[in-house]
Amino acid sequence: MDIEKEFIIKDMIFGKISDIRPSFEVVDEFIHEFLYKEQNKSILINDLSNLYILSAFLGSESCLNKTEMKWCDILNDTQNDILKKNGEYIIGYMLIDDSYDGNIHYIELINTRVRNHNFAKIMMNKYTDLYDNKYDDSHDNKYLVPKDIIYSSKNYWEKIFQDMFLVYTSRDLEEFIDEYKINKKIINYDYLCEVLDEKEIIDNDCSNSCDDSDSNEIL
Repeated sequence: MDIEKEFIIKDMIFGKISDIRPSFEVVDEFIHEFLYKEQNKSILINDLSNLYILSAFLGSESCLNKTEMKWCDILNDTQNDILKKNGEYIIGYMLIDDSYDGNIHYIELINTRVRNHNFAKIMMNKYTDLYDNKYDDSHDNKYLVPKDIIYSSKNYWEKIFQDMFLVYTSRDLEEFIDEYKINKKIINYDYLCEVLDEKEIIDNDCSNSCDDSDSNEIL
């Protein structure tokens, strides 16, 4: 389901924690109920002020009509209760490395605690919009790519690369990396290449099967 056009999604709060300064209650809940449970919690806590966060904003619902999506349609009961209590609820975070030259910024860490609504992609889109509008005077689009694609996330990143960069095969990926001058020394896309190769083999097998079927029908 594509929810990016919904008003509550467009009106979400996004930015670096040090810039948007959410309330103590919002950050405290985020740290204790989310970050402390993350594998890289020490990195995240130490670099807390530099995390980019995406938050649901309760005030958005005051502008909705009866047919528009509300946060209770997305969040579970516990999450929605926290949103009502604190006015905001942090859904996801990204830690970004923007220290390299060029139009590519690198995702060090990214995660969300609300699944099946593409909030990671929404964060990526909001980051490029924010950066281009607020920080960059060159008018060159910025692109976000992960540094390391782990095994458990390879299928998700396959969809992201297809949707955002039109990368469908390993060759497409190689051309994308070369065209955008992505630093090959700091990325690890072995698992993404693996799943792209697997899909390509399946597609070729299906194509060959269809060709054989057509030939048999003609005969």
